[in-house]
Amino acid sequence: MTLSNTLFANQFIGILGGTFDPVHYGHLRSAQAVIQTLNLHRLLLMPCGEPAHRAPPIANAAQRLHMLQLACLEFPQMQIDERELTRVGASYTFDSLQELTHDYPGAQLCLVMGQDAFAHFPTWHRAVDILQLTYIIVMARPNYRLDPQSLADEWYQQHGLSIQQFKELRTRKAGAIIFLETPEYAISSTAIRAYLNAGESLPDHWLPPTVGQWLATNNIYQSF
Repeated sequence: MTLSNTLFANQFIGILGGTFDPVHYGHLRSAQAVIQTLNLHRLLLMPCGEPAHRAPPIANAAQRLHMLQLACLEFPQMQIDERELTRVGASYTFDSLQELTHDYPGAQLCLVMGQDAFAHFPTWHRAVDILQLTYIIVMARPNYRLDPQSLADEWYQQHGLSIQQFKELRTRKAGAIIFLETPEYAISSTAIRAYLNAGESLPDHWLPPTVGQWLATNNIYQSF
C-alpha cells in the first residue's frame, strides 16, 4: 500500500540526530526551542548506531534508547526514530533522510544540528544531496562562532535564509540553511561522562530527573 503524497502535507517535521551518550537538557531544551520557534508538528530524535565520523558511543544502543524514552516523557512533542540503531554498518544521514522522505510523504523535513556540527557539514557523506532533501536548521552553541573562512560559512552565504524568509517560503521543500538563535546551555555529554566516571554528583539542571535517576543506578560511565 502506498502512502498518499498529501498525508503529511504542510507538516514541518524536525530531525535531531546524535549519539545521545547520554541525552541531556542541552539537547532537549534547545530542540524544544526549535519546535516552538518553527511551529514543528513533531521532532524526531534519531540516535546514531555506528557513527561514521567519530568514536563509537560508550553506552550501547539499548541503553541510549532507554534514556531517550525516559527523556521524552517530559517532552511529548519529541519522538524517537530508531532506524539508525538497527542499521548494519555506519550511519549516514543521507540514507536516513531518503527513508524519512518516503515515510512522511508531503512533509517538509528540517534537519536540526548545532553550529559545531554544521562546521563539518560540507564534508558529510552526500552533503549536497542532503540539502536537496531537507532544510538545515542550525542551533546556536555556547561560545562557538563559525569560521568566516570555512566552507561551511561559504555554504551558508549561498543557501542561508533568515527566519522571516523561511516562514514566507513554506512551499519550498528544501535547499535552505537557517541559523536559529536558541537558548545556550553549557552542558555536554562529555562533561556528564567525566563527572560520573569521577564518582561526582551531576547538577540537577543537566538532565531530566528520570534520566539522572537511571544513571545513578546503572554504572555505564564509571569505568570507561
